[in-house]
Amino acid sequence: MTSFRRLLPALSVMILPLLAGCGIFGNQVSLEFTDEDKQRCPPVGIVAYTGEITRFLPGPSRTTDDVINRGTISGLTVNCFNTETGVDATLSFDVSASVGAARPSGSVDLTYFVTVTNEVDQPLERKLYQVSVPISNNHGLVRQYVGLQVPFDEDGRLVDKEVLIGFQLTTEQLTYNIHR
Repeated sequence: MTSFRRLLPALSVMILPLLAGCGIFGNQVSLEFTDEDKQRCPPVGIVAYTGEITRFLPGPSRTTDDVINRGTISGLTVNCFNTETGVDATLSFDVSASVGAARPSGSVDLTYFVTVTNEVDQPLERKLYQVSVPISNNHGLVRQYVGLQVPFDEDGRLVDKEVLIGFQLTTEQLTYNIHR
């Protein structure tokens, strides 16, 4: 009896797939995935060094006393459903902002971009969006939702397409992010 108990888990693993194939458990469930299932949503990401922005007062000084405001993009997710020509995607992400000593209150207005790239990282579509983050106690947070259409290629797939977001930065702001 003891040896049978040791064999029981192994026998269960071998018998269950056979019973499932006979339909004894009701509706059969396919474990095969089509290319459409695998490619349902394109990869999404935040472009390096563009997920944060720091604005300073005019002039060369870059101390904390010179900070007007800061912004950060985080919590990026995507939901998709297929159409005949591509995928309708809805991006959602948080934009947080804080004000520095140089600007103690109000709201922070920020510009961000959303771009769809192809297999060689060339933009197929790029749009700019504005967000106003209300500030309370020097901080604020808003959830953003952006809908877009990502087209299939000639074979009806999303091969090598990406959706990228980031803040619209000046050269000076980008340089600051790279070197901090």
